[in-house]
Amino acid sequence: MGTTNSNQSNYMIVKARATTAWNPASLVDAAGETKSITVTGAELGDMVLVSFSLDLQDIVLTGYVSAANTVEARLQNEGAATVDLGAGTLTAIVMDQNSGI
Repeated sequence: MGTTNSNQSNYMIVKARATTAWNPASLVDAAGETKSITVTGAELGDMVLVSFSLDLQDIVLTGYVSAANTVEARLQNEGAATVDLGAGTLTAIVMDQNSGI
């Protein structure tokens, strides 16, 4: 475990948030799909939270800042069945890399 600094805040500072429509393709086992979303203010090294408005059904959703103002969201099917999520809304929240937790 890391050290604790009592002078450091224990909260994250949200820099930016964006949403976009996404209708991912039907994903067979081990298949994935990536979507770029513009999040103004995002910088390399910032932390990202991503969510999708529908049940992910054993699909893993991850996100990262790939370039200034750009977040990549990745769906990866880790279940045995083919999954078609349908159209939904992707949300990306970017937190300042210098925030303290």
